[in-house]
Amino acid sequence: MPLGKNEFPVFDDKDSLNLRISMAEIAIDSSNLANVLNSYVFARPHSPITELSIRVENGHLKVKGKLHDKGTSRSRHPAEAPPGNDKTK
Repeated sequence: MPLGKNEFPVFDDKDSLNLRISMAEIAIDSSNLANVLNSYVFARPHSPITELSIRVENGHLKVKGKLHDKGTSRSRHPAEAPPGNDKTK
């Protein structure tokens, strides 16, 4: 619904419209989700995670990236347990 003197909403001006949403559903594919996370969430120079990639496998998200630890980086699948933490025994 346009506000003020505007006949139509101006999406670049948050004060030109009023939007009421009671329920919504959004969707994003895995490559775009990875791009958003890499570009905004983990974009800092000393981010703990970089080079994130995401894929869907059997209905689950598989997230992979470089985990930075104490000034070093290593590639590791985040769901993998570190060596010595095998909980299956």
